Amino acid sequence: MKRLIMLLAAVLILAAACQPVYQWRGDPLDPKAAPDFTLPNASGDTFTLSAQAGSVVLLYFGYTHCPDVCPTTLSDLKQTLNRIGDDAKRVRVVFVSVDPTRDTSDALRDYVNRFESPSFIGLRAEQAQLDTVLRAYNIAVRVEPDGTVTHSSSVWLIDPKGVLRVKFPYGLSRESMAADIQNALKA
Repeated sequence: MKRLIMLLAAVLILAAACQPVYQWRGDPLDPKAAPDFTLPNASGDTFTLSAQAGSVVLLYFGYTHCPDVCPTTLSDLKQTLNRIGDDAKRVRVVFVSVDPTRDTSDALRDYVNRFESPSFIGLRAEQAQLDTVLRAYNIAVRVEPDGTVTHSSSVWLIDPKGVLRVKFPYGLSRESMAADIQNALKA
C-alpha cells in the first residue's frame, strides 16, 4: 500500500511538471523585482510602487500633450481592463509624465480622468526625481524643438508580487494584453 501511495505521488508530481508553461504574448522579461519608486500623484498624494503588492501594475511613461501614441495606448489599456471584468479591480494603470514642465498636476489629473477608470493613476515629478525613475526603467526621452516629446512607448507589466514580467510593445492587441494580465494575476 505504501508503494502504491508513493507511486501515485510520483505520477502526480510528474504530471504537474509536464503542464505547459504560459507563453507571454508581450515581450517577456527576465523576472526580477521592479525598481521601486515613490512619486507624487496628480492629487498631491504620494504613490509608492512597492505599496501596490497584490495588484498588477501596468506602468507607462508618456505626456499629456502627446498627439497619438499616449492616448491610443491608454485607450487600449482601458479597453483591455474592460475585457477582464472584475479582475480589473486588481490592476493599476500608472501613467508617469515625462514632461514635467507642461504636465502640471491639474493637467495630468484632467488627462487621466478622461479615461474614466479608478484604475488609472497619474504621476508627476520634478525633473531630477523623474530622471532617476527613467534610468531605472531604461526610458529614453527627448524633447524636440517643436515641443513634441519622443519617448519609449512600451507598457511594463509588474505582477502582484512586484516582479517585472513582460513589456507590451506599442500596438499589442487587447486580447494579448488581457491574457498576460490575467496570467500575471495568478502570481
